[in-house]
Amino acid sequence: MLRIARGLSYLHEKCRDCIIHFDIKPENILLGAELCPKVADFGLAKLVGHNFGRVLTTLRGTRGYLALEWIYGVAITTKTDVYSYGVMLFEFISERRNSKQSEDGDG
Repeated sequence: MLRIARGLSYLHEKCRDCIIHFDIKPENILLGAELCPKVADFGLAKLVGHNFGRVLTTLRGTRGYLALEWIYGVAITTKTDVYSYGVMLFEFISERRNSKQSEDGDG
């Protein structure tokens, strides 16, 4: 789990442009060589310059992993990815999913 957090930190702070993933969930964490976790599926991701602390965008992501900023319609920051990671971490620790999965696999 620590390597996933480091991956998010890299996307948010160390890339040339900040990348907000918008869909951090177990299905988007793949295992690479030596079972090293990799953040995957950047279809909803958005490039944001480091000078921009927040961004306004349309709702995106998976139900059950969405931060409250989406509900209230306020500007989105990298904290939305951190919130989704926290939900995933609680699921891992409790060995329970946050919400029931629908038949098509979306939360």
